[in-house]
Amino acid sequence: MAKETSPEIELQKRFIRLKKQFNPHNRPPSGQFSLQGIVQPGDRTSYSINGHDFVVTSNTWIIGKLHIGAIAQVKGVVITGIGKCATKIIVR
Repeated sequence: MAKETSPEIELQKRFIRLKKQFNPHNRPPSGQFSLQGIVQPGDRTSYSINGHDFVVTSNTWIIGKLHIGAIAQVKGVVITGIGKCATKIIVR
């Protein structure tokens, strides 16, 4: 007989799997970040907000169409040696 788990536990397990996929170098995050403002070209990455570059990967959840000039809210993790990695972007 299969053991049933609550939806909350399943969500936590899914989040852990996604975090492992998002960080292929298996480096621990050194913190979190949140940015809000107009999306501009980055100095070292494709995108930045208020002068803060961030990386967008295939594992980044994007709601809306991300483009230069859009107003967006970006949340993510800071990974040592990589920088700010966006986990969620909401384009307004």
